[in-house]
Amino acid sequence: MESSDGIRWKLILRYGVLTEILIYLIVLPVFFLMGSSAGQYLTLPLSFLGTFVFGWIAAGKVRSRPVIHGILIGIVAMFAYIAIIIIINIVLVSAGIAPPAPAPNSTGRSAYPLLFLIGHLLKVLGGAAGGFAAVFRRT
Repeated sequence: MESSDGIRWKLILRYGVLTEILIYLIVLPVFFLMGSSAGQYLTLPLSFLGTFVFGWIAAGKVRSRPVIHGILIGIVAMFAYIAIIIIINIVLVSAGIAPPAPAPNSTGRSAYPLLFLIGHLLKVLGGAAGGFAAVFRRT
């Protein structure tokens, strides 16, 4: 499915979701074997590297706008993470395994850790860098 402006949406959706799944497949064993800190800090470089690789691969398959494809893969990976977390929380809360997610703290600031926000930014930057690297590969 390619839009009239040359954006290959199926490719973007596939690689964005695949990036997030692969990050989970690498981070979860580390999280359980070495603890949450190791898993959280591993997530940052994987967020960049995963979208870099898939942005680079996708950019090699498109005729135009390789950097935009990489950026969109990073954005899809970011939203895939959010969707996965929401689904996991719904399942765990419904099964009675975990309490509902905490509301923002009393200062009004989100309980969402800064590392996750940085990780999402790195996904977008990694995708853009992968698309940019593909441009140099072509020349």
